[in-house]
Amino acid sequence: MDSSNPNGPYVNGDPIPNFLDIELIEVMKNYIKSDGKDKRELEESLTVNNSFYLFVFSKHMAELAVRENNTDYLYYGVISLILEGWKQNFIKSGTMLTLLYNSAKKLNVNADKIFMDAADMAPKNIKKKIVKFLKWSPEKKELESALFIESEDEGGFIYERTW
Repeated sequence: MDSSNPNGPYVNGDPIPNFLDIELIEVMKNYIKSDGKDKRELEESLTVNNSFYLFVFSKHMAELAVRENNTDYLYYGVISLILEGWKQNFIKSGTMLTLLYNSAKKLNVNADKIFMDAADMAPKNIKKKIVKFLKWSPEKKELESALFIESEDEGGFIYERTW
């Protein structure tokens, strides 16, 4: 996940999607189409150093889904968290799942189905974590619990931190 941007692949103020988002969408599409062996190889090739990019990407996918009324982005966001594999911690992954879940609610689509469709491709240990998230109480899955609010920038809908 190298960047041709001298300031790094994710810079505040970059448009959404930026060049790395577009590249990662292709990675997600290839993951979806690949067989089990290729999926495991990709999952195992990513390290904790890739986590930041995958977290930001999942946030951008939650935002793009609302901006473009396109649930494919929600799916890509969940898949990016599968690839991240909870290498950081459940709090960060849970926060990003909450943003994706909130976007699904805003689009009036079945978040549980989108999450489970993606989870069906995941290793068993990651699928269990997604199922665990889906079993959280509605209050725990609220945006405020993740310390984010809905907002807008010049490009449209975004999630903004409250801390």
